[in-house]
Parts: sequence; C-alpha cells; structure tokens
Amino acid sequence: LLSHPEFSDGRVSALKVSGGYYKDGQRYPDTEYGNSPLVGKGSVDKNKKDFGDFKKGEKFSIDGDWIAGVNDSHGTHVAGTIAASRDGVGMHGVAFDARLIMGNTGGTDGMTYGPNQDYNFFLNSYEGLAKSGARAINNSWGSNRKFYKAYEGATGYDGGNNLDIKDLDAAYKSYYPFVVNGKNFLDAAYEVATRYGVIQIFTAGNRDGMKESYTRAMLPYFRPDAEKYWLNVTGQLEGDTQRYNTPGHSKWWSVAAPAKPIYSTVVDLKTGKADYGTKGGTSMAAPHVTGALGVIMQRYPYMNNAQIREVLLTTARQIHDDFKEPADTRKISGFSAA
Repeated sequence: LLSHPEFSDGRVSALKVSGGYYKDGQRYPDTEYGNSPLVGKGSVDKNKKDFGDFKKGEKFSIDGDWIAGVNDSHGTHVAGTIAASRDGVGMHGVAFDARLIMGNTGGTDGMTYGPNQDYNFFLNSYEGLAKSGARAINNSWGSNRKFYKAYEGATGYDGGNNLDIKDLDAAYKSYYPFVVNGKNFLDAAYEVATRYGVIQIFTAGNRDGMKESYTRAMLPYFRPDAEKYWLNVTGQLEGDTQRYNTPGHSKWWSVAAPAKPIYSTVVDLKTGKADYGTKGGTSMAAPHVTGALGVIMQRYPYMNNAQIREVLLTTARQIHDDFKEPADTRKISGFSAA
C-alpha cells in the first residue's frame, strides 16, 4: 500500500501493533463457505481449509502496510477513496490533503465480522490509531456472519440458522453472540471510541432488502452512550437509489454514500504492482463518509470529533420526504457542511 504512488507524498503511514490474543478464536470461521484466506503470496486462490485459528496468549505482531499472501487489495481500495493524492493521475481521495494511518486486520475481506474476532488484537489497533492522532476510524473490512446462536459451539453457516435481519427481534438475536463468552472486537471499538472521542465508521452490510443494519453498525441502539461517536454507512447508487442493508433502527446515526461502481487504488495480488480498479459495496461507501469527515475537520479545526460528526449528519440531504420509516436515511451531498 505505502508503495502506491497515490500514497507516496508523506501523508500516509502504517501502524505496527503487537500483543497477545485475548481468547481462542478464528479469523475465518466460515472459510468452507468462501470467506477464506489466500493460499499464499502471489496467489489469488483461497484456502477453504484454513480457519485462521489463534490461541489465547499467543503473540501477534503486524505492520499496517499491505502484506503479500495475507491481505487482498480491499483495504488499499478503501484507503484511496479516503485520501489518495490529488496529483492528476488515476484518481484522488475525498480528503486528498489528509493524514492517513493504516492498521492491518491480519486478513482479507473474507474475514468474518463477529465475536470470533479478538478483543486484544483490535484494542491494540484501535488504541494505537487513536494515540497516533486518528480522529476517525474507517471499518471497511470483513464479511457478515449469518449464524446467530451464542458463539460457543457455533462453527459456521447452517441452513436452519441463516439470519435475515428483517426486524428488531432478529437484530437482538444478532447482537446476542456479542455479549456472551467474553469481549470481542466490537467491545474494543466501543471502548476506544468512548475513551478517546474517536469516530467509528462502520458499514451497514451488503444484504439487499434487509430492514436492519448489522450489529457493528447499530451498536448505539444497544449502547446509547456510543451514539455520538458512531456512524453507520449504507449504499447509494446514481440518483437517490438506496442499496444494500437499510439503516433500520440505526437511522439516526446513518448516512448513505456512493457504493458502486467506485474507482480507486488497488494492488495486484500476484505481482504486488500498484494499480487502479473498480469495486462496490458498503465498504466502498464508508470511506466517502470518512473522507467527508476529514474535509469538515480541515474546514473547522476548532471543532471536536463529536461536533464534526453532527455537522456531517445535519448537513446531509434527507433522501425521503419524512423520517418515520426505519428505512429512511440521509446522504452526504456536495460537502454542504464545508
């Protein structure tokens, strides 16, 4: 990532973190269903037998730069949308003058959002970003876990437990695994947000027709004190067409942003060569919002992070005529805040 020309002007840095895992877990509990790690360096193939196991107390140490054979180009694409240089080549990011600090999840976008992701690993990452000066943290990584039973013993997808989040009752079932069997990455995100006042930007999810966003994005419904530090991002196509998970009960801290087709920075997994490419999804929508926050921060340097978030929400354009339905949301519009 750091070798990409769009990130070579000194504004972009990589965060290195180390520590020990909080509990036993897996990065890819659904690997056999396609949410899998890469086979290795120089390959685009997936290893559907690798669950990415880690053990309590096992040491980890990882650099925030792109790692061949470990990462795909998903994060590089997201980073470009946020802050790629405005140099007349390829494309430029929304906040092209911003400082960007990169953390590494230790995997690909096939990693699973869920209670299986380790508390200590993400606490070290989130806290390291905050201590390095980050004011907003973009979370465009991982696939949604559909299995909603208590995590202990839940090892993968099951046709009888394939959760479509269609109402608040289903959302409660989705939240439940996050509050049993110890802390997880979402606790780390919450603790760093409330302790340091950092804005956490999460994606709503890529399941069309769902009436609620996933737990990571709607956390303030269950932990109200997190709301002023949280943003949920759903997708918007050309015009005012909303795409992917709707905000549901998280509509009060949600915005829509361009989700496809988004042209940005990528890296060739076989050669490591810097390039450009097109991707889509709420992962591509979220960095537009993170970049917009950066622009507002530059315009209003005297505001704190919670105030910056409020400016973004209150200057976004409401998509629907009223705000009565759970699907209603707002979209960022032409940086009217700035």
